[in-house]
Amino acid sequence: MRTASHRSGRTIPAVLGFLLLFGLLVLGVSRIYLIPCLEAAKTMDRPERRKLAANALLVLMLMLTLLTVGLLVTFRISRFFFPRPLSPRTRTKVVDAWAEAGKRIEDKSEEP
Repeated sequence: MRTASHRSGRTIPAVLGFLLLFGLLVLGVSRIYLIPCLEAAKTMDRPERRKLAANALLVLMLMLTLLTVGLLVTFRISRFFFPRPLSPRTRTKVVDAWAEAGKRIEDKSEEP
């Protein structure tokens, strides 16, 4: 039975897909970039570490940008900023229930 709070099920797969893909992105960046950088930083001197820190900040900003864009695309937030044009509203015809019931009843007062 549907309740008033029942919604379409399209959001849950979108959220799961987004979380899965972003988790894979974080895992990939960690294995390819972060872990080798941490190991290389052990043997670097101060100027090289500053360059590595700036590079890591750039990668972090790129990942945060991808996260934000992914959220906007996944959850279709643009529909709140650019709503679709609405069709003209139709007026509901109000029917008097008592008058309709009176039309359907048989007139038994005239029978002998």
